[in-house]
Amino acid sequence: MEKIEIFTNEEAYKRLNDSLKLTKETQRFKFYQGKIHQEMFGTKKTTDTHIYWAFSTYVPRFENNTLFYTMKDKEGFTYDKKKNTLNSWWSKPIHKLHPTMISDIIKSFNCEWYSAMPEGLRNLLTLPLLKRIVKKKITNPIDYIKSYLKSSPYKACNISPRIMYDFFANPELEHRFRNIKAIRKILEYSTNANHAFDLILRFNKDYQFGILMEDMYNQAAALNCLINPTWSVSRMKEFHNEMTRKIMEIEVKSLEKIEYNYPNIFDNIKIEGIDLIKDNYELFEEGTVMKHCVYTNYNVSVANKTYFVLKYTYDKVRATVGLMISDAIFSDKRKVQVQQMFGVGNSNIDSFHRERVEEWLNEPEVQDFFFDVYDSNQVSLKVPENELMVFGEMINVGIH
Repeated sequence: MEKIEIFTNEEAYKRLNDSLKLTKETQRFKFYQGKIHQEMFGTKKTTDTHIYWAFSTYVPRFENNTLFYTMKDKEGFTYDKKKNTLNSWWSKPIHKLHPTMISDIIKSFNCEWYSAMPEGLRNLLTLPLLKRIVKKKITNPIDYIKSYLKSSPYKACNISPRIMYDFFANPELEHRFRNIKAIRKILEYSTNANHAFDLILRFNKDYQFGILMEDMYNQAAALNCLINPTWSVSRMKEFHNEMTRKIMEIEVKSLEKIEYNYPNIFDNIKIEGIDLIKDNYELFEEGTVMKHCVYTNYNVSVANKTYFVLKYTYDKVRATVGLMISDAIFSDKRKVQVQQMFGVGNSNIDSFHRERVEEWLNEPEVQDFFFDVYDSNQVSLKVPENELMVFGEMINVGIH
């Protein structure tokens, strides 16, 4: 007995077969007119002894007066019914395979519990885990998480499978955390990873604290130190300042000056109390004087001109201003705007000063200045962007 099914892209399968049924003259004409294209679809073949899943790209060729297709990028699985084993045909990570093939395998072995799990947990799937699911050695989400943690990068974190499940199943977080990698630094650089899950849950709606957490855990990774998730917010801010000072002490020993080379016309458009930070020395000094980590965490973005920093001194108020271009991909929607503006130690300042900066920033010539600087430097960035830690809003901005 042999049965073949198409588990995805049936239309592509039909187009391929329709092309093969054409007369040779029609095949030749369509092929050389570019009207016969490559197709991609997945097949499932069931025999008495095996089940085969395959997802491939089929490339048309016309040789010896005949149209035929060759396969490339073939990936798939073989299930041996007698041995109850599942073997793969590829060498790339399972998450890069076509998702409908994985879904069909799960469906074939009646593993509804896997399909019902939150996306963040389904994304933990590896080939060894899938094999154990097929063999029925894993039959529920908790055992699935236990098996994952035994050989994952988080093995030493002593994560509770129940706490991890509850975290990813939380309806307020499910759409934001689709993979545990998004919070890897928070888990690995906490004194207790289970408390770290609770920390994220408690502050998941606090955008400002989310930025502080990003900065803290980036710094903790750089210094190889741990943060206690049960600390008060004030203690965390204090520790954040301590780490900032340590990183600055290390940085200054090997700091080489980098000029940002902004056009001189900025001096013609600025207003009283506003100065543009023009090199990494000035940025370093700003972070030191103002007791925040604008340099330690954002020097790469500033050097690449994807973020701009202003020194603000007006009417006895001292502050640091962070500017970014919102919707930078869409030229018809983008705008240079104040992302954050804080005083010493990230203290709040009177709203009058931010409104004053925003009013100046809305001037067309000021907007044009920053657009021109941004656009002229995106073809080839000076410094490779660091991997950004994701927490909440999925973007690393700010001057904390």
